[in-house]
Amino acid sequence: VPASGPKGQKRIRVLLDGGAHHSYVTKKLATDLGLKTDGVEHQTVSTFGGATKEHAFNRRQVALKTQYGKKLMLPCL
Repeated sequence: VPASGPKGQKRIRVLLDGGAHHSYVTKKLATDLGLKTDGVEHQTVSTFGGATKEHAFNRRQVALKTQYGKKLMLPCL
């Protein structure tokens, strides 16, 4: 899927999960596309085995282009 930001466009792989509470991008993609941070969200992440850890995630938006050429803005962390 073509993704774009202030620094340009890049073809990426996307996993769509309609049941997910949030969407995520890697720090590398955010840097490569020049995605601007529009806030911070704190979350407690629980892993298998019961370990929990507090994380701070930067909120961003990435533009995705559909196969029909429509641009969708996806909020992500």
